[in-house]
Amino acid sequence: MKKLNNLSYGILNTIQNAIFPLVTLPYVLQTLGPELYGKNLHAALFHLLFTFLFVLAINPYALRLFSHAMQNGDIVEANAFSRLVSFQFIMSSVATALQLAVISILDLCTPLYLLYTVITFFAFMNVEWLFQAKQDYKTIFFRTFLIRTFILFALFSFINGVNDFFKYSVIMASSSILPAVVSYLIARRYYTFSFKYSNFKEDFVGAKYFFMNGGIGSVYSYLDQVVIGLFVTNKELAILNLIKTLASTIMSIPNVVNRFIMPDAFRAVATNNLSKHHKKYFSLMILCLVVGLSIFYLYGLPIISMFLGDKIDFNQFYLLLISISVLCTSIAVYIDTQSSVILELEKITTLSNSMVAILSPVFAVILFEKLNFLSPFIGFTIGEFVGVLVMIYMHIFIFKTGFVRKSMS
Repeated sequence: MKKLNNLSYGILNTIQNAIFPLVTLPYVLQTLGPELYGKNLHAALFHLLFTFLFVLAINPYALRLFSHAMQNGDIVEANAFSRLVSFQFIMSSVATALQLAVISILDLCTPLYLLYTVITFFAFMNVEWLFQAKQDYKTIFFRTFLIRTFILFALFSFINGVNDFFKYSVIMASSSILPAVVSYLIARRYYTFSFKYSNFKEDFVGAKYFFMNGGIGSVYSYLDQVVIGLFVTNKELAILNLIKTLASTIMSIPNVVNRFIMPDAFRAVATNNLSKHHKKYFSLMILCLVVGLSIFYLYGLPIISMFLGDKIDFNQFYLLLISISVLCTSIAVYIDTQSSVILELEKITTLSNSMVAILSPVFAVILFEKLNFLSPFIGFTIGEFVGVLVMIYMHIFIFKTGFVRKSMS
């Protein structure tokens, strides 16, 4: 029952995350316009890029290390908390320095870009892995609910026109970093933090594939929007951003489920029952995806159009692209979290993500003349499909794991 309740909170958290951009984006486009929306988005992308590269990319590593620590007593668990937060502190400091250097080189040291540089430093407080390891999705849900409520109140109370642009930027920057800050403060109620740097080299080496995956993933997560924004209108960039936001929002459901069952996979591999784990969950995941995405494709457009209003012309083809993309990415996430990470074969994910990072821009360039602003997203979907095939091939024919165990050869 506890597991079912936690999963319910995880899904509810996903739903509120899905509603948030659909409520805020139309209001922002009407009050500030696409130009200012795009201006803030560009500054925010720098923060998202560097945070993703240096902190968020190691979340699976932190989840694995902390999950193992939880099985070895309270003292080991507390030491793991301090060790991981210290590691993130060092990496977020590096990220902040590099972000400042980049915006200085690009002559972008305005208050807006500096604001998003400052909040990058506080990314070290991101301890989502702790709540995921404990499968405490109730805390994640109520934390997110309170923050979202506060942000919505601030937006609708203080943003009334173009003169409120910097207020809007402060509010959105706060929405990016508050989840990490609040999570850290909650965790500090149970753990005492002491800075530990002695394990830095071990953690850096242990997380190297996660860093590589983060670097590769950044190509199709953030850089594509920065580059395509140079060649399309602000409105088209807004539509592309909305498509990616909807896809990532829907993807948060399989992400939550996969992270929720990840501790079960750790226990399964420890007892040589990983095969049963896959038989139990994989077919169920595919069934849920097909049914859920079919409903989204057939009935999602009227609901989305109602939220967006007349500022954005959304159509059925976008829903088809989103559905195909989510299906491919969900399978990739399952293989990664339930086999590759469990068997310490992150290199498979690295190779798969490399294929995505290479093919995405290639197909984006090839398709740009005909598909314009949609080309990066379609290129990403093609790359993701090939990436899944690479993961399957590597597991079966190269490492011969059968998705269950490493080759003994």
